Amino acid sequence: MKKTSVKDITKFREAIKNVVSMLVARNIPVIERGDKAYVEYNKAGEPLCICIPSIPDDASDKFLMAVRGFIDHEVAHVLFTDSTKATSFVWNAVEDTFIERKMGEMFKGSRANLINTQKHVIDTVFIPKEMEAIAEKLGDQTRMFMEFYLVPVLRAWNDQTPFIDYMEDRWERVKEPVSILIKHGVDKMIPKISSTSDSVAVAALIVRLLVDKPMESEDPGESKENGEGKGKSSSESSHDDCGDGDLPWHGDDEPEDSEEKDSPGSVDNEEGETESADDGDGGDGGSSKSEEDKKADGIGDEPGDSESGAGDIPKPTKGDLERLESTELPKGAMDMSMEGAMKMIISSESELSTGYRPYERTYDFMGRLEHASEFFRNVLATSPKGFHMYGDADNYMVIPKHEAVFNKKIKPLIGDDIVATLAKDLERTIASQNRNQFVPGQRRGRLHGPSLYRLSVDDDRVFRKLEVKRAVNSCVQIVIDMSGSMRGQKIKTACAAAYTLADALARINVKTMITGFTTSSLAMPGKSEFNRSEALFLPIIKGWETPISSKQTICNLGALAGTMILAENIDGESILALLQHFSGRQEDRKIMIVLSDGSPAAQGRGLTGHLKMVTKQIEQDTDIHLLGIGILTDAPRHFYRDNICLNNVGDLAETLIKQMQRLLS
Repeated sequence: MKKTSVKDITKFREAIKNVVSMLVARNIPVIERGDKAYVEYNKAGEPLCICIPSIPDDASDKFLMAVRGFIDHEVAHVLFTDSTKATSFVWNAVEDTFIERKMGEMFKGSRANLINTQKHVIDTVFIPKEMEAIAEKLGDQTRMFMEFYLVPVLRAWNDQTPFIDYMEDRWERVKEPVSILIKHGVDKMIPKISSTSDSVAVAALIVRLLVDKPMESEDPGESKENGEGKGKSSSESSHDDCGDGDLPWHGDDEPEDSEEKDSPGSVDNEEGETESADDGDGGDGGSSKSEEDKKADGIGDEPGDSESGAGDIPKPTKGDLERLESTELPKGAMDMSMEGAMKMIISSESELSTGYRPYERTYDFMGRLEHASEFFRNVLATSPKGFHMYGDADNYMVIPKHEAVFNKKIKPLIGDDIVATLAKDLERTIASQNRNQFVPGQRRGRLHGPSLYRLSVDDDRVFRKLEVKRAVNSCVQIVIDMSGSMRGQKIKTACAAAYTLADALARINVKTMITGFTTSSLAMPGKSEFNRSEALFLPIIKGWETPISSKQTICNLGALAGTMILAENIDGESILALLQHFSGRQEDRKIMIVLSDGSPAAQGRGLTGHLKMVTKQIEQDTDIHLLGIGILTDAPRHFYRDNICLNNVGDLAETLIKQMQRLLS
């Protein structure tokens, strides 16, 4: 099983974030929790949330592909399915072809992902499960079709190449039911479905033809001999076809008398169809039944009534809809829908995972610090199970009085001379790394003697230009450890150091961001199999484009050093999540400076080892440079290859320059 790298995880989370953004207007969150994938619905059948399993650090490609496929598929349902019309597994199989086609048309990028998911599902689920399905159905083609090949056949008819290839040498196994559906134009209807109502109509027709109707290969005369209008109902014929006296796809609560009354497969209906056929193309004259009678029996609505097979979708009768709704998979049958297949993959891959894995990320906060209080108010308004905050939402408020806290607790530690000295030293460091080079063979610039020979062959490229390759084209994210052990002088020193660094870097035109990490809730009981069950709190204290001297940044730092709750620190996962802030940055150098006072400390397990693994992966496998700065301690040397110890802000210029020379070169 292939392990994912830090890059893979970051890229995957960005992709998920983009997909989830489509659901914001519908107020349907995608939550990451536990080890299962599912969708929660309300009583009206409307989706409340899409739940994906927590992503472990050693997630395989199969796992990530199945999760992404599951999300894309469920997002398609949310966007295109009319949930008020949803019913039965047959409808779901038909509807899936419609929503995925729409998803591919609307979002071009999702098409390739859906195709990859289809291939993945075929290779991982359908092919391995095939022999078991064939043996279990004992050659009953209709059962085999309904319980296993329904999804592949419908998708092949929807021009999905992976399923066309899959079914190429398998059509013979379901020849009888497929021939009936083709005769009635179902294969041509599938690509024409344009709404959930169409899906319901096609699904109802499939049930009518395969579940309720006698096999069309029978001699029509035999039906008439059974009792001229009092022969077996379609349901009874299906009982015989199944051979076990029990129709496997119908619920037990279906009214007995509804079968004979509404079934289009009854003898009276067969006779009506014959008479209609004799009359030609459905003219008004000569028919022994009125148009209403025909409609009630389902006659005239089937594409099979005409030879064209144009794929016109018939309108289902009330009886059709009732039978569709009562059509169920038999107990113990595998769920071979796309959702079911992806859940199988996720479950099996999840069991193989042994890497770092949090219980959930639903209540993790990563955003601007000034928005944190509103976020927690919204969370608490839903009365979430198992979420017990430290304090309340007011503890995360940023208010104007925090500017005074900054001036009292942080500003005295910052000297203008320190910032100026640090900025000047950094500027010298950067200038020393610049590379100047003359490039000959130019048509403009300064005349270049050695290139004058070109004139003899009418080549005017006899000039040179000076190119200055700047060593620094960097952005720096400064991360503050907000754990409980940082209370007091440490957090004030860290805030002052972050401010000083950001101010000095701004003076030499280097973009900076200041972030932090801690937790906002108690650990959930009974989740010991997961590495972390607390909610992460990862605030943005200063954004990339926000001036360090802005009032908002000053207040944020004041809140951090004053009233903010400092809880536990889960360093590895937090740093990994904060890497997302580098996404989309165009600078050549990306630097993350972590201001911390020690090892990870929380209720979870394996946190120290995970931090070591994360820093090693970042240092070896990404273009992001890490620097650990110990606040009144040298503990970061155990986790960061590049590290320094900072006892006071005045030491920054002396201790930081050598490290920055290396990072910026």
